[in-house]
Amino acid sequence: MQTPKLFTLLPDFICTPDGMEVDKDGNLILSCPNFADLSMPSCIVKIDKDRNVTKWFDIPLNEKTNEARSMGIAFGPDWDLYIVDNQGWTGLEELQCQGRILRVRLNGDQIDLQVVWDRLRLDEQGEYLERILAVNVVFTTGKLELDGEFTT
Repeated sequence: MQTPKLFTLLPDFICTPDGMEVDKDGNLILSCPNFADLSMPSCIVKIDKDRNVTKWFDIPLNEKTNEARSMGIAFGPDWDLYIVDNQGWTGLEELQCQGRILRVRLNGDQIDLQVVWDRLRLDEQGEYLERILAVNVVFTTGKLELDGEFTT
C-alpha cells in the first residue's frame, strides 16, 4: 500500500478547488469555484511540473448575475479550454438556470474567452457537468435540459 503524500499547498486565493485537466505542456490546470467563500472570485490556476501554483485568470462574471463559479473543465482537440460555470451550485435561487459553458482560446499570452452555452439548467440533484469535448460538446455526466441558448 502506498502512503499518501501532499502534492502541493494551495495559496490563500483558493478555498475550494474542483475540476482538473493536464495541458499540452504537462501543467495541471485547476478550476477553483471558491464556494466556501463567495466573496472570493472563481479562478483557473496552473500548477507546473515543479508544483508551483500560479493564478492563470479569474473567471469573468456573468453580466446578468454578476457571478461566476467554475467547476468542470476539459481541453478540446484544438486545446481550447472549456469551463462549466455552475453558479446554481451556490444554492441561491436567483442563480438557478444561470450556468454557462465558456470556451477559452489561447492566442500566445492573450486569453480570448467566449460564452458557448448560456442559461444552463442542471438536474435536480445539483450534479454538474464534468467533461466537455470541443466540436460536439458532449456531456458525460450530469443531465442537461435544453432550455438554454447555444452559440458558436
